[in-house]
Amino acid sequence: MTSNEISSTPLARQPTVEKHTPPILLSHSPKGSQQWIRKVEEEFTPRLGMKFHTLEDGIQFYRIYAIACGFDIRKSTQRRFRDNIIRTKIILCHREGFGESKKLKKLVNSEIAETSKRKERVTTIKRFGCTAMIKFVFKSGKYVICEFRESHNHPLVLVKNREFQKLSRNLTLYHKQTIINHSKINIGASKTYRICKEVANGYENVGASLLDFKNFQREVKLFIGDADAEMFINKLENLVHNKKGFQYAYHVDEGRNLYRVFWTDAHGKAAYLAFGDGKFMEAMGRKEPQLIITDQDPAIKNAVPAVFKTARHRFCMWHIMNKVTDKIDIITRKETDFLSRINGVVWNHDVEPTEFEDQWNEVITEFGLETNRWLSTMFDIKEYWIPAYFRDMRMGNIMSMMQRSKSENSFFKKFENHYGTLVEFWLRYESAMDQQRHTHKRLEMESNNSVPKAITPLSLESHALTVYTHEVFTRFKRKSSRPCVVVVSLDTAEVNRWKRLK
Repeated sequence: MTSNEISSTPLARQPTVEKHTPPILLSHSPKGSQQWIRKVEEEFTPRLGMKFHTLEDGIQFYRIYAIACGFDIRKSTQRRFRDNIIRTKIILCHREGFGESKKLKKLVNSEIAETSKRKERVTTIKRFGCTAMIKFVFKSGKYVICEFRESHNHPLVLVKNREFQKLSRNLTLYHKQTIINHSKINIGASKTYRICKEVANGYENVGASLLDFKNFQREVKLFIGDADAEMFINKLENLVHNKKGFQYAYHVDEGRNLYRVFWTDAHGKAAYLAFGDGKFMEAMGRKEPQLIITDQDPAIKNAVPAVFKTARHRFCMWHIMNKVTDKIDIITRKETDFLSRINGVVWNHDVEPTEFEDQWNEVITEFGLETNRWLSTMFDIKEYWIPAYFRDMRMGNIMSMMQRSKSENSFFKKFENHYGTLVEFWLRYESAMDQQRHTHKRLEMESNNSVPKAITPLSLESHALTVYTHEVFTRFKRKSSRPCVVVVSLDTAEVNRWKRLK
């Protein structure tokens, strides 16, 4: 192998450039323009006559040189032989050519400039007519450097800023898998990038930019595109063959759009047999609950009185009040105290229904929301969700059930995203279920391998230790210990002197 011939074997080491070494100012042109060049170790510097076994070897060699120098490259003109083999290939500095300001283009057309009301995006020009380049020619079965221009008409990237070079950035398989895995738990590209920064011990060690992370996430969604529903159903079909007990069903509308999907697996079926369709009623001696709180689903509203004859059905206040900010205009929401006022009216369970109605109407009138259709609808169904209309019930029970609803929504909110695809939803749903089942297994193991500490010698508590989980026993202990008292006589001669110790 001659000194000018480079093997296709990857280079054993990379060129070294001292950190913070400034580019060397080479000369001035007759017009006064400056030319920059950075000296790189000779074995990594292109020379005329250098030969490479493949064109890709030659391009990779120039790419390594460009990283060391502090500039990016882009492929340009190429010519082919009749047999389609590339005959010549030119690689340019990425600042070759001249960029035209988009603002200037707009000003040329005065009509567009006058009528356009969109906020103009700030743009920059990144091409300055740099002539640095390299040209490869195919000769005698090898690619030979036949032209090489070394100097640049722009400053080169400092070594300390090399992380921002496009050539230095590479979204690896690890990065891509991390972005996909984090998406399963509703972590976006920005937060994933910050996590990778902590793992790599610095942004300069990540190896890619935040924009690279965002672009890949966008590309995944573009890949899914219109095939979202089809890919989702295919995933469910695969689970039928690969997951024991899994089954699904779906419906499409007249336009063949997916609008309803059902699925379950062995875990879901077991849970249904244990707790579904009246099982809890059997466990409670067929006694119906006093209160059932649900969302505003019309089907549920019809089903509850059909199944439960004595239970009272109410809508979840948390669900309703959580929608208020989306149902009023931004000025009322941000520049007035409407939200605090309406919350004070709604959550006040110490008023009579007539008092509530007067206070509600007063607030609605004060803020000019009489024509708000959603607020009017909520007022029409006030008996289903306003505490003033079920004052005969303990507020503690109501608040407990709503807090449970809020907790469940908070759990799933960590995994859902309104802007996600069905495929993303499925991945996040699986992740949420995995977390719940893992927590259940851990708590089951703890209950089977340890016993909570009893606080009384009562046989009732001893029995509870054997049948309750730790969490349920803790609740039982809090309630069972309240009525327990010890009465001690301080003086047997004076039977009226007693001291009660809790």
